[in-house]
Amino acid sequence: MTRAHGKVPLVERDPVSKGLTHESALAWAHFMYDESYFNEQSAAVDYWGNLVSQLHKQQTAGLTGSFNSRAMEDAIKRYTK
Repeated sequence: MTRAHGKVPLVERDPVSKGLTHESALAWAHFMYDESYFNEQSAAVDYWGNLVSQLHKQQTAGLTGSFNSRAMEDAIKRYTK
């Protein structure tokens, strides 16, 4: 398990698709952005920052649902095992 510098978000899944809920995905994207920034990983900062922006725009537009991402699932595994 990777040591987190911030509070690790909860993992909330959609009961039908088993993907992350939109709110959980946004929380994890913010968390990974902060972790990447703290660890000075510029490529990861760009990736997670863009994902935060995309998910926030969807939330603002009223779009919800589930979210599936291999990168996000890998990050969750690193911080929750």
